[in-house]
Amino acid sequence: MNAINDLLREGAIAHQSGNLSEAGRLYRAALDLDMDNASANNNLGFLLAQQQQWSEALVYLRQALRLNPKLSMAHCNLGQVLVTTGEVNEGLAHLQQATACDPDNVTAWDNLARIRLLVGDFQGAEYAAIRALKLQPNAPHLYTRLGISVAAQKRLAEALQHYREALALDRNHQEAWAQMGICCFLRNDLGSAREALETALALNPNDANALRHLALVNLSLGHNDIAIAQF
Repeated sequence: MNAINDLLREGAIAHQSGNLSEAGRLYRAALDLDMDNASANNNLGFLLAQQQQWSEALVYLRQALRLNPKLSMAHCNLGQVLVTTGEVNEGLAHLQQATACDPDNVTAWDNLARIRLLVGDFQGAEYAAIRALKLQPNAPHLYTRLGISVAAQKRLAEALQHYREALALDRNHQEAWAQMGICCFLRNDLGSAREALETALALNPNDANALRHLALVNLSLGHNDIAIAQF
């Protein structure tokens, strides 16, 4: 058992450092010693998912849950793969189960919020983002996620406050600037919208959504030539 734990620990270190081939080798070595190790199945499944090897990832993640139905991260990882491969309802069910198995799994709450936003369940997304923030209150992306979920419910002033909270933690959080700009545009605060969107694009010039909204801002300000070029 110690040998398996050592392999999993070394695999996790390689995984976190971005050495996916070495991580995969170590996870498979752990499985060679014990094919019924739920953590090894989960870790390898997650790694395969990162490499977009969806079918093989599903095999290992489902095996992890057969071995340990209460393994929260396996539910979380399986849920993300299922959503990615088009099985949205089943994927959401696994993400929800991940939070039931471990209410302190911030990754599960975060992913649940992200997917609920994608399917248009804005109240569910808001609840999941709040739960994630209680566990990780210094994560700017969670404030941004919460801001998007309340903005979608037309609570724009509240959304702006959440974007400001994200930027208080990280002034270079690009998505917060972009979403703040979009929110200001919806409130017809065109000057603030332009400033926020230009900041977002300085941080990431390839953000097509921010560029499109900046074009709309410039169009609203009467800067037609600039807007046309941006479109």
